Amino acid sequence: MSYVVPFEQLRMTDVDTVGGKNASLGEMISQLAGAGVRVPGGFATTAQAFRDFLKSTGLDQRITEKLSTLDPEDVRELAWVGAEIRQWIIDTPFPA
Repeated sequence: MSYVVPFEQLRMTDVDTVGGKNASLGEMISQLAGAGVRVPGGFATTAQAFRDFLKSTGLDQRITEKLSTLDPEDVRELAWVGAEIRQWIIDTPFPA
């Protein structure tokens, strides 16, 4: 399985694989190029790539543990925990 897919290969049927924004870009490229609309090329990383990254680095367990004690009614705590988890992801190097 590839972790990277060129936009040109994506359609709206790929939302589960690459998310809505990436699938939309692929759809725009395929549907609008013939009409002269230029959409920048590029690529999407897959949701599986993200899941595998979380699992291989142990972040999936850290996140699960952190969320297990979270009070979803406490908006300040939600914001703080969300920021903390995002920082963990930023700080964690990609595995070889």
